Amino acid sequence: MFREYDEEGDIKAGTFWRERDSVGANISTQIQQWVRENPFDLSQGIDWQTEFNYYNEGRLSGQIRDIAFKCANVTAVSQAVTFSPIEDRKVNVSFSVRTIYGDQKVGVSVNANSY
Repeated sequence: MFREYDEEGDIKAGTFWRERDSVGANISTQIQQWVRENPFDLSQGIDWQTEFNYYNEGRLSGQIRDIAFKCANVTAVSQAVTFSPIEDRKVNVSFSVRTIYGDQKVGVSVNANSY
């Protein structure tokens, strides 16, 4: 179960995402957490030095698919992970997953300037 948020990022009182909606929220949370890992400990999360010096979409796609597949109730992750152009350390990531509730699109916005 995950808390539901309004458009401004505030928790909605007494509301939770359940079942299908909770899967997307869990995946988004796990990817956001992965991005926020310590950039000085290259054994955790993103290898920031490599990613910012030698951007490799294929490697990032694989890492994101691995994170999504490890989430509860996910049975398959699409091969296609789409990135918006990386500009000023901001990127939108989208892909599809198959869950016990059916197929679902997942979109995550990451702003590395916030970390």
